[in-house]
Amino acid sequence: MTMRRSGRKRENPATCWNPVRNSMLRTNSRRFASFTRVWAGRFGPHTALLVPPSPQRNMSQRPDTKVDRDIGPLRETVLRMARLSEAILDKSLQAIWERDPALSLEVKADDIAIDRLDVEIDHTVLRILALDAPVASDLRLVVAVKSIATDLERVGDIARNIAGCARRLSEVPEIGLPPELHSLADDSRAALRNAVQSFADLDPDAARNVLEADDKIDEKEDELIRSSINRLEDEPDETRQQIDLIFVAQHLERIGDHATNIAEEVVLAAEATNLKHSGKLGTQ
Repeated sequence: MTMRRSGRKRENPATCWNPVRNSMLRTNSRRFASFTRVWAGRFGPHTALLVPPSPQRNMSQRPDTKVDRDIGPLRETVLRMARLSEAILDKSLQAIWERDPALSLEVKADDIAIDRLDVEIDHTVLRILALDAPVASDLRLVVAVKSIATDLERVGDIARNIAGCARRLSEVPEIGLPPELHSLADDSRAALRNAVQSFADLDPDAARNVLEADDKIDEKEDELIRSSINRLEDEPDETRQQIDLIFVAQHLERIGDHATNIAEEVVLAAEATNLKHSGKLGTQ
């Protein structure tokens, strides 16, 4: 009787899948890798070539994302707006010191450029929120940028108001400006400059220094207003000038308030800590 051979090929046991054998191979492979690492540590660096080192990921550097690429230009736009706001404030104060009505007119034109950037930032923020859906620190930064842009736009408006005071002062007899006015102007400008720099560096410690300096600005404003009121009683002919000086003092104090707002947004963006109304609410 002849036996019929099956047409099915015999499987090679070396290549067919065997769960027991494959498990043993994986176990032996891990043991070999561990052994060679120990061997390399004991007997010199050359044996380390047997096992390539495992790649280590730097978790501090996250991959570049679309929201990163959009936030970068947005920050640059805000910083450009901040430089314009600082420049327009300096020009309005220069119009006060020099009694120059021409500078007052330039301030009005410069404020339009700040308004345009404010509108541009609004559109960019809405686009990022709608299309990129930022979260966590990215979301806080985008929201902070919108608030900071609003404060910078208000700085431009205040500078225009100061320029209006300068124009009116140039139309009346000149009086000596009190030294407190120069000191108040220097402190307000420094607060704005430091607040903007803290945003550029995203430095919450520098931002807190701005918050601490605000009380000094308030005290100098009160001192200047009291001085102008006393001057009104002694020199009634200087009523128009003293009233405008009081307005300037109030405007400079508002500059300090907007610098404080910017600093609070920096702390919120960097640390997720909300310092708004912290003195009243006791949430420092």
